Amino acid sequence: MATEEDVSKAERLLEALNKKASVLAPRIVPKGHDDRSLEVFCKTPERQKELKELIQDFQSTRTRCVSCNDINREATHFTTFWTLHFEEKTYTLSNFKLLCDECDTLSRLDRVLSILSESPQDLDRIIQLWRHVNPKQDEEEDEDKIEEKVRVRDQFRQVYSIAYTLQMMAGQMKGWKVLDKSGDEINQKTSLTKLFESYKDKKTGKKRKEESVVMEEKKDEKSNGAKGKAKKPRNKSK
Repeated sequence: MATEEDVSKAERLLEALNKKASVLAPRIVPKGHDDRSLEVFCKTPERQKELKELIQDFQSTRTRCVSCNDINREATHFTTFWTLHFEEKTYTLSNFKLLCDECDTLSRLDRVLSILSESPQDLDRIIQLWRHVNPKQDEEEDEDKIEEKVRVRDQFRQVYSIAYTLQMMAGQMKGWKVLDKSGDEINQKTSLTKLFESYKDKKTGKKRKEESVVMEEKKDEKSNGAKGKAKKPRNKSK
């Protein structure tokens, strides 16, 4: 059983994690509460079909990864994000996001730990994306690029070390309450349609689709512009 000191330590670590990785932090999942993108709440074929259709609708109005916002990375991963409160032992669904492959990896503690131990050749690429996604703090300025690279690598390791500690602490605690943002329990009887409706962005679906079209047009213009430059003839010398 967690002591008051344990709970206090966990809350401090969680605050530090959210500060160091304010846009995209590794998800902390209490033992037995991996929702598998809400699939765990859909045991019947009917609910599984409904969830699939709701996710497809969610994906239809979004094209970019919400974390890196890179037009060259396709956002294919429907990912759920949860907020932990150690004192109250609540695990609250805070948001749905569409992520690209790389950002989805950053959000998963086990995958990053695997890269750290088994694929060090991929580490620099992952760290570079992590720094791009999570903005620098005001006091962080290094003129020396080598020193900055070392500092960023240390920060990256600190973040995932904190996340690992929190994962262990959350796993040792029992009795977590799984809630939506209104404080209602999420279970097999939860209306999936209402759940998705309550987490919709303020922007309408129509607005989202308009933005998607604009982004695709800009991507095409960039591509065509590059082709035009490549085909531009040289001036003939007289």
